[in-house]
Amino acid sequence: MKVNTKVHPKDPLINAYEPAELVISVKNEKRGVKWYEALIILNGELSLLPDGELRKAKLRIGILKKGEGLEKYLHLYPSRIAPQDIHGRVDVYIFAYDKNGVVVEREENSLQVTFYAKEEALEEAKR
Repeated sequence: MKVNTKVHPKDPLINAYEPAELVISVKNEKRGVKWYEALIILNGELSLLPDGELRKAKLRIGILKKGEGLEKYLHLYPSRIAPQDIHGRVDVYIFAYDKNGVVVEREENSLQVTFYAKEEALEEAKR
């Protein structure tokens, strides 16, 4: 299995109405049909809800034949609106199941996410 995770935009600003998107791409590179599922765990000051705290989610990716791939999206929000930058880590665990429901592959991906308080802070971080 090939897994890729990224956040779009790469450098989000703190704004409860404009979330960042977690993009999860999965491709079945082995023979046979597999069912794919993701477990997402947020650490730090991140949430899956715009107005509350939700730090865990299970995402059904789908059934893929050899050579097929899919992308799924989740919204990420800062857990609070603050005058300073908000940092967190996103852990993504991908499971592949065979026709009997047995886990046959597992992959982990982690990425750091920073919501910047102001565009000036973003510019300084890029320097």
